[in-house]
Amino acid sequence: MKNKVSIIAPALMGKGGTETVLLHVLNSQTLQNFFKFELVLLDEPKDQSWLSDVNSQVNVVIFSSKWRTLQYIKYLLRSKADANLVLGPKSAFLSTIVNLASKTKTISWIHFTLFGGDNLNPKYLRRNDGHLLISSQMVQQFVSLGIPESKLQVVYNPVNKGSNLIELNTNKDILRLVYVGRIMLDGQKNMRYLLDTLAELARNYSLELEIFGSGSKDEVQKYATESMKLADSEYQIVWHGWVDNPFDAIQKVDMLVLPSKYEGFGLVVAEAISRGLPVVATDYPVGVRDLIQVGLNGEIVPFEDVPAFAEAILRVKKYSPDIQMMIANSLENFSNDKFDSRFIQGMQALLERKAE
Repeated sequence: MKNKVSIIAPALMGKGGTETVLLHVLNSQTLQNFFKFELVLLDEPKDQSWLSDVNSQVNVVIFSSKWRTLQYIKYLLRSKADANLVLGPKSAFLSTIVNLASKTKTISWIHFTLFGGDNLNPKYLRRNDGHLLISSQMVQQFVSLGIPESKLQVVYNPVNKGSNLIELNTNKDILRLVYVGRIMLDGQKNMRYLLDTLAELARNYSLELEIFGSGSKDEVQKYATESMKLADSEYQIVWHGWVDNPFDAIQKVDMLVLPSKYEGFGLVVAEAISRGLPVVATDYPVGVRDLIQVGLNGEIVPFEDVPAFAEAILRVKKYSPDIQMMIANSLENFSNDKFDSRFIQGMQALLERKAE
């Protein structure tokens, strides 16, 4: 018999890595053989176009902003799910409290670091029945909250391997870098660190930066100009804006660069590597150490260390193009099939787990 699972998600924007993972889970025929899913959105996404790609057999419930908490409680009281798989700590805590006297289990599935990010209060996770983890680095975070490892199942995220490798830059005299993500000078994406590094590199090297994404373009462009003037250097920025499938559009670059202070699993890193494109990324919590094999598919750099960031970029520039297929194959452990197997095993282990 299939287990009924309600996937409960607060505050989705409509364009992002979490939505990509949800679409895989809801549309996977393998997972459909084991689970009957319902998707519950506690907030109306600004962009709902992705919902048209959800399996038609999956019921989708969207709460309005007015009386949202009351709507959620009513839903929990009438739901007959075997498990509520909840993507937010507070929503997971409320599910646990409402279901104290029922057989429904509450399992958290948090897609960002528990510490150092925005709007997460991890203390609400302590009473949940179990937790699916997107990174091995999250194990210690949960354990530090007093949560036993027997409640933790590391499933990672699925990586959909692209059909084509990205064409690499063959011009040894110019560095061509690409950034994919929200455009933010500070905060999570921390592009100031990248721009400071490129301004220093451009003093001795010719380079170009291609940017795919939307956000604070004017602020980033202004700071880039100021940092170049301060370093007495110059490089070119090519703005592509929001592109639905950026890795199909990227051509003739050397590497992806990611200066983030924190991420979730880091799907943009995974997608680049799966296309044979090496990555230079900060040592962000929580997924980078699962994805990057230093010296093979990229480099990991400390925060706010411009010389270290610059040196890592130069090291990756020297990678041989002959290892591109090795780079693409380095994430085989995160294939859709292997994710599905881990998800099934993890969910079944938590559903069968006896309360302590």
